[in-house]
Amino acid sequence: MSCKSIKQFALKPLLAILFWTLTSSVPAQEPELNPTVGLRNTPDFLFAADADENLIDVISVHTHETVYRFETKYHVDQILATPNAPLLIYTNIEHKRIVAINLLEKTVYKDIQLTMTPRHVVLDTSGMKLGISDSLDGGFVLFHAYSMEPILELPDFIPTTDVLFDPNEVDIHYSNNLTGSVGIIDSNTGKTWEMNLYAEATPSSFSSPSRSLDSQYIYVADKNTSKVFAVSAYTREVLQSYDVQTPARPYTSPAGYFLYLLDEVNGKFTAIEQHQFAPFAEVDLKTGIDTVVVGQFDRMNLLLSTSNKNYYLFDNNSKSVTLESEFKYTPLSAEATADGKTAFVSFSEAPYIAAIDLVNGAISYFDATNNGVGISAAGLSNTVCH
Repeated sequence: MSCKSIKQFALKPLLAILFWTLTSSVPAQEPELNPTVGLRNTPDFLFAADADENLIDVISVHTHETVYRFETKYHVDQILATPNAPLLIYTNIEHKRIVAINLLEKTVYKDIQLTMTPRHVVLDTSGMKLGISDSLDGGFVLFHAYSMEPILELPDFIPTTDVLFDPNEVDIHYSNNLTGSVGIIDSNTGKTWEMNLYAEATPSSFSSPSRSLDSQYIYVADKNTSKVFAVSAYTREVLQSYDVQTPARPYTSPAGYFLYLLDEVNGKFTAIEQHQFAPFAEVDLKTGIDTVVVGQFDRMNLLLSTSNKNYYLFDNNSKSVTLESEFKYTPLSAEATADGKTAFVSFSEAPYIAAIDLVNGAISYFDATNNGVGISAAGLSNTVCH
């Protein structure tokens, strides 16, 4: 999953006209459901691709109803929507394709053959660029999200998972398992810089990097050494490290107060005050966790795992678990709406998505896809670090 807290601009009407002009000559696809439904404002929707069939359901975040269904040419492996323009983008690993759909016209805008495998796709903080990486064979491509033209191509780039965009719109952070390093791509020049987190080159099992809201700190977890590192983005030194038995990717809260450390096996949850690196709260849960969804004002936190059905609501005010329960199915992924009021949890083993009120914990399930969700994305989420 990726930095998804996107700056809102007053560009939507102009961008909508741009996409209508660019795609008015593309032959229309056969629509499903209501062909007149408007899909202009992507933050109003959740996009869910089927785990087996080539289709994407467009679901209202307000009514939880599927308002439109796209049939796709390829199986959908990754998906994202640009928040300031009506554009839906998906990738296919087998055929090395990236496809952009104009949501105004409900037509394919671009279908591009890549020279690398798009295993990981991330949108930048402005919503105007996307970075594609491959954790197996390597390679990196930076695309302009609206024109779908490549800005930077690094065919010999090291294998890495999700990259992390800096809000300065130049630096792109990544982790290097081959040497035990974190690095930066200068998107203007294509040059890279790396910092080893150990005394010598050490094969690692790094998470993708995460960052503080102001991008002053970069965080990365290494399963091989059970360490989570806090690195200064300015002085480029390790400021702090934490011991976590089986660390998930570090999370930072949307309002910028907390760093969350999660243990995938023993369920230990730790909240750290970022700017002092001081422990704020710690709780041992009954089951492992690897995912956090944060509510409004960094107060309520939904803690869950993609390996079991258990979930918890943790209140930062009381520093305690206020709700403990189980989903009907094992989660695939989870994210919150932009306002932080609702969390959406997808499941691959059943054609449903759960909506959870992040204040009182009320939960409901609604239909999505035919066979279960393969990948999903909100048009705009409050997740800021990944």
